[in-house]
Amino acid sequence: MSRKLIHQVNKYDMNNAPTYIQKNLFKLVLNKTTLLVAALMLSCAGAYSKEAAITEKPEKKSVEEMLDYSKTLIRRPYRSGATGPYAFDCSGFTYHCFKKLGITLKRTSEDQSKQGKRVRRKRLRPGDLVFFNGSKIGKDIGHVGIVVSAKKGVFTFIHASSSVGITTTSSSLKYYEDRYKKARRITSDKSIKRALKEYANAEKDAAKKEKELAKQAEKEQKEALKRQKEAEKEAEKARKEAEKEAKKKKEEQTNNTAKTDEKVNESKNEQTKPAENQTNEQSNNGIKTITGPYHTVVSGDTLYNISRRAGCSVSDLQKWNNLDGNSISVGQTIRVRKP
Repeated sequence: MSRKLIHQVNKYDMNNAPTYIQKNLFKLVLNKTTLLVAALMLSCAGAYSKEAAITEKPEKKSVEEMLDYSKTLIRRPYRSGATGPYAFDCSGFTYHCFKKLGITLKRTSEDQSKQGKRVRRKRLRPGDLVFFNGSKIGKDIGHVGIVVSAKKGVFTFIHASSSVGITTTSSSLKYYEDRYKKARRITSDKSIKRALKEYANAEKDAAKKEKELAKQAEKEQKEALKRQKEAEKEAEKARKEAEKEAKKKKEEQTNNTAKTDEKVNESKNEQTKPAENQTNEQSNNGIKTITGPYHTVVSGDTLYNISRRAGCSVSDLQKWNNLDGNSISVGQTIRVRKP
């Protein structure tokens, strides 16, 4: 579309066109061109991968701190396949150092060269990874190091050299200048800072959650203890009520038994008494003779006249009825025959 528009502009006689047409037409062409350039820039930006993910809490708070740590490893020996902390190969060294930033790099220099985002040599900065051919110049990547300082494409990097172990080297050294391949930016202080903040927030949330859970557990424990005490109190109350009820039933049973026994005794007493208070009397020459075994005292009775009517002595009546003297009362039943 822009080509067609430009063709139309070229075809149009701009010298004879009105001024407002010239201005608007060139403005339209300029806008289309700007959009095209922006699209191309975005397309090129898409070709670069993003920074490597920080998957663990960074131990070091910046790239500079990581580089300071890497310098403490200088003179540690080179050993193929080693990732430290006492010996390293080149990719094992970069793997170990970036672990301090919470980043897990791939294990080989070839795979590491595909991580992070591509950086031009003139824009290198500390912390970027730089990649080189192996011992022979070719297409394959065989060595990697970490930029310590850089200026206009010339840089110093720290790496695990197979000859001297961990050391710093300048890119101006012909061996490395001839073998330089590319550079990748793995992370930035901004990303590290953001990750630290996220981990701090996560830890804060976790601590808050743990505190809430502990508080909830304490609350539930108190409630459980309260319920237990209430249950024990109810059980004690029920036990006392049961004892009270059992005692009441026992008393009722005892009273019923006593009443039953009393009734039985009364029945027996009634059965042993003759009719008319168990007193059988017969008249003999105007004197009422007592013929039954018992006699109920009536008004005017004395032990003497009762003994005469019963045909026994006063002492007999006293003995049979456990009497201490001669005193008797109306309505009293006394035995008048020998048991």
